[in-house]
Amino acid sequence: EDLFLELNGRLAAIRRADRSFALVNGSTCGILAGVKLAVPSGGKLLISRFSHKSLYSASEICGARLNYLVPSFITGTEIPGRITPESVEAALERNPDTSLVAITSPTYEGVISDVESIARVSHNYGIPLMVDAAHGAHLGFGGFSKCASELGADIVVESLHKTLPSPTQTAVLHINGSLVNAEAAQRCVSIFQSSSPSYILSAGIEACVSYMEENGEKECRNWLKGVTDLRDELKKLRNFELLDEPFLDPSKIVLLCDDGYEAMECFRRKSIEPEMAGNDYVLMMTGLGDTEISLNHLLSAARETDAEISRYGLKRGEKLCLPEAKTDILSAVSSASEPVELNMAEGRI
Repeated sequence: EDLFLELNGRLAAIRRADRSFALVNGSTCGILAGVKLAVPSGGKLLISRFSHKSLYSASEICGARLNYLVPSFITGTEIPGRITPESVEAALERNPDTSLVAITSPTYEGVISDVESIARVSHNYGIPLMVDAAHGAHLGFGGFSKCASELGADIVVESLHKTLPSPTQTAVLHINGSLVNAEAAQRCVSIFQSSSPSYILSAGIEACVSYMEENGEKECRNWLKGVTDLRDELKKLRNFELLDEPFLDPSKIVLLCDDGYEAMECFRRKSIEPEMAGNDYVLMMTGLGDTEISLNHLLSAARETDAEISRYGLKRGEKLCLPEAKTDILSAVSSASEPVELNMAEGRI
């Protein structure tokens, strides 16, 4: 137990958090624990509509009632943009009895919202802010933008394994401020985390912390320079268009194209495995393990693929319009159901 207490203390120190909890059940465990901590049964949970499925699972488990924040798509793409402080303010004006605001930053595509301003809005209503920063464990190091814990978020969940040198399934939950009970967080974590945590995964977290304590600033600075140079070259491509907004995490390489799935297959034939593809883009993740050699390999593959695909044509993204919710998740899941063809699903719940 003393070893875990020491590890949690080192995680809190490296993130300047009040309390931190090492997780061997992934960020999903942290999301579930965070919602359990802050939202009573029947309480209101305000989330981004483009949230990870663990937030919907948390709503089901905790009996939370969902309200949505709906970002606009980034101009010319089908990629959801930032959650704005103004949209949070408007939503809380309509629902001042909300128990928790939960946003994702960075998103899968690297979109970073203004966490500091959103935290300020949420706190004005006495409501804590949870940030799903599963893709942002590297933020705050070596010139990357500040992490959510530094920007006023009360509950922060980070996946160490996504961008830092740590085994898959390792993550961390950070607790800050007085709007959430740090002592109660331990109990919530114990509900969703194994009572027999893997010593192998725990040792992986400890090794990651040691690495970041000793080398994090220098290695992240080198990484950021590498991806900045890569992005400068990718901007010169003719048929791809590099997504390049000031609010994006530069470590995520999003290439807009006419057909993302076709582009993914082209990259695979060149020994590059993209993280994912969408209708009009392909996404590559970089990490601390990337070197000049691996980034140059990606650049060469991108240049070759650029010559094989159709030119990206600007699309006009529109804000998603949500239909009226007819029931909550828990009621829907526990109700009688039947399979139907997709073209027969209109009007069904």
